[in-house]
Amino acid sequence: MNEKGFTIVETIATFLLVSTISVLLFELFISLEQMYNRGEIQTRLLINQSNFQRRIEQDLANSATVSITECGSNCLRFSLDGLEKELKLEDGRLFYDNYTLQNVSGSTIGEITHRSILKSFTDGGSATIEDIYIPIQNKIMKGDYSIHIVYQIV
Repeated sequence: MNEKGFTIVETIATFLLVSTISVLLFELFISLEQMYNRGEIQTRLLINQSNFQRRIEQDLANSATVSITECGSNCLRFSLDGLEKELKLEDGRLFYDNYTLQNVSGSTIGEITHRSILKSFTDGGSATIEDIYIPIQNKIMKGDYSIHIVYQIV
């Protein structure tokens, strides 16, 4: 018997072992890439939501007089100390003043919902509560990435 080389069985076994390990490593690589992409999408959604909401809330908080009125379908006009800014949804993109919400891949922005609720207090005073809701959904990421602002005008 020749003892200087590999038998055909040893060669096939080695090939199968290397192939199995290669397939497992490839599947691991694909899974890690998908997790990274999902994490990146979720991060972008949360950052966009936070930045957009913060801009509106800062304007509301820094203004002594505030008025919010509808200026058409999917459009709100903010009168802030005499300065007017618009929040509007056009062509699937959301705009506020000079800021545009960057739409993340697979995301859809729903219609702007606005409610004004008048509250009366027992001491005879009253306040208006402005409720603004903009649903944002992503087909890849499940979760609520909507913008929801509640502001009280005394």
